[in-house]
Amino acid sequence: ATVQQALSPWNSGERIIATPAASYAAVLREGRALNLGGGIHDLLIAHTCADAGLSLATLDRRQATLARTIPGLAVNL
Repeated sequence: ATVQQALSPWNSGERIIATPAASYAAVLREGRALNLGGGIHDLLIAHTCADAGLSLATLDRRQATLARTIPGLAVNL
């Protein structure tokens, strides 16, 4: 299958969530204190879920630990 075919179930406007500017600002504020380095994208994904009112499902323990620092975000590991 092509990438387009594999991703087609998720390729709709209702399933794509934009990350608000406030999330980028929060990640830049928090990322250094958390010593994230290149893993800063994990925290940005978690903030995006929180801002959209979605829970975060991840297999990454480090991401789950970071996500649990965000008040009100449900994390499923």
